[in-house]
Amino acid sequence: MKKRMVFLIVVVLSLIVTGCGEKTSKVNKDSGKIDLSLWYWNRALDDDLLEQVNEKFPEVNLMPEKIGGDFKVKVITTIAAGSGLPDILCFNDWIGDLLSNPDQFVNLLEEPCNAGEIEDQFLDWKWSMGLTPDQNNLIALPLDTGPTAFFYRADLFEQAGLPTDPEKVSEEIKTWKDLVQAGKKIVEKTDAKMFENIGRIFIYSLSQQDKLYLEDESIYFKEDFFGGQETNRIFSKAASNIPIVYIGIKSDAFQENFIEQLKLIAEQNKDPEEAWKDAVEKCKLELTR
Repeated sequence: MKKRMVFLIVVVLSLIVTGCGEKTSKVNKDSGKIDLSLWYWNRALDDDLLEQVNEKFPEVNLMPEKIGGDFKVKVITTIAAGSGLPDILCFNDWIGDLLSNPDQFVNLLEEPCNAGEIEDQFLDWKWSMGLTPDQNNLIALPLDTGPTAFFYRADLFEQAGLPTDPEKVSEEIKTWKDLVQAGKKIVEKTDAKMFENIGRIFIYSLSQQDKLYLEDESIYFKEDFFGGQETNRIFSKAASNIPIVYIGIKSDAFQENFIEQLKLIAEQNKDPEEAWKDAVEKCKLELTR
């Protein structure tokens, strides 16, 4: 019953990912309702949507708790402690760090959830993020695709002699090389920079690759704010082109190693070849831990 209710509430919450540590959901003797606790971070879920859950399912008493501070650290330390987890959890792209502990979560592929029956409603790459490498355990369901877009200051583009119309910008800036050249013009003609730091450039570029640090052998309405563009249509098309990659439990550590070396290149003129070798060596050392 507990697993069934967890899956039910996940569907209600636009199919957010779920986690059941102690599986403490139970019928409240006073209200006669099933109490379900939920952890999420600010803006991870729509507060208005959460308020509608108890109305939609009167037999459920959803108890959402907005967690401040480092959400990921709190989740991981609570799992390590062996107690204290809520019935439902929100995750981010660091869900890969938890795939080595599938026993801490409800396997949504099993009865009574049978999540495999709705797999065709999700993008393959997003579905696979909550799936263990052996394909036997699904610990989470997607909430969104995390759409992103290229925002730019039209006035600065104009000062730099770059196009300002979105369609013309899209035609002129199609590759990373194009973007670098545009960035150079921005720097030459204005006091602005194209990006906030080199680490962000690395992450953006990495997100477009079909492989990351490790290769897993088991898986070979128009909006005024956005200038009247239909962002859902744009983001949906972009999401369907995202490559499926394996995100291992060491991915975050690997990423920090490369970002650290990139900063040394940008800020201290470290030799790129030496930086690359140092980053790889640190990643190899990480694998021995």
